Amino acid sequence: MKTKELPSVKVLSNIFSYNPDDGKLTRIKSKNGRGLGECKILNKDGYVRTRVDGSAFLVHRLIWKITKGYDPQEIDHINGIKNDNRISNLRSVNHRQNLHNRKTFSRNKCGATGVYKNRNRWKSFITIEGKTKHLGAFMNKSEAIKARKDAEIKYGYYENFVAQHLTED
Repeated sequence: MKTKELPSVKVLSNIFSYNPDDGKLTRIKSKNGRGLGECKILNKDGYVRTRVDGSAFLVHRLIWKITKGYDPQEIDHINGIKNDNRISNLRSVNHRQNLHNRKTFSRNKCGATGVYKNRNRWKSFITIEGKTKHLGAFMNKSEAIKARKDAEIKYGYYENFVAQHLTED
């Protein structure tokens, strides 16, 4: 997914003030005096957005540019909270890495990503570089979850993904 280039750090620093402790981006300068104050408009996906020279941008991307000095590929909110824009909660990742940290789908019936029941067996799988790798069929759910968790560690999924998404219920 190609994203538009962000304005320069100089432009952003003239328009915004960023507080790294609470993650708030505040507009301090405006061409017409409107829209000053904290950026807090949410888009349909729950991310904070704002406009710069008529173009819409996601606030976490602007924060990354202001603090790090470069345009990120994608930004991952480490704790999964889309409006928690503290720089300590943001990391620059590629698209594939970002997919590792997504939440379990609402239609998932067992509560663990990559684990499902097929007849009287629990099966687990993991997707690595676009290819599905089957990890085995197990007599119980906890064994299937453990196989998935071990594979995530082996293939470098993020720790918070493993901790948040693979709990035994």
